[in-house]
Amino acid sequence: MTEPLDLDYVKTKAARLVAIEDKLEEMAEEIERLEEEQKQIREFQLPEAIFELGLDPPIVGVGNRIVEIEPLILASLPKEDNPQAREKALNYVIDLGLGGNIKRALELDLPKGDAIMERKVVDALNAISKALKPHIKTTIHHMTYTAMVKGLVRAGTLFDKDKLNAMVGSIARVKKVKDD
Repeated sequence: MTEPLDLDYVKTKAARLVAIEDKLEEMAEEIERLEEEQKQIREFQLPEAIFELGLDPPIVGVGNRIVEIEPLILASLPKEDNPQAREKALNYVIDLGLGGNIKRALELDLPKGDAIMERKVVDALNAISKALKPHIKTTIHHMTYTAMVKGLVRAGTLFDKDKLNAMVGSIARVKKVKDD
């Protein structure tokens, strides 16, 4: 049976909509709080406690799940709004012999152009006119960058984590155990 369409119906539905939106807002705040707590436990509290206790293997059973400590490696190039730090990180990647991971692009504001060798093009453009201001853009895809840092860690290579904006640690992962 459908409700009659009148002003009371509209007010009731409007009130219900407002109540739903308020509840969703509360839930979003609770989710945000829980995600922060989850991060603290996963990335700091559990890995540190398990390391301090020397648990080997680093696994704890909880009901039908296990909590296991795994390596956590995060890395990101410094942002483009900090060009000095970004350039230092890219130069350090080159110094480590990993320059092949760097994507290079020469951006020119020309209607048509084909760069064969970027340095020669830059030099030629500068010889023609300083007003052209060619810019060589360098970057590494974020997934390639993270994989490169993971490779350094796995290989046992010593590197400056601050220069590469890298964090190496551990994280707790929850895995379900198959029910019998």
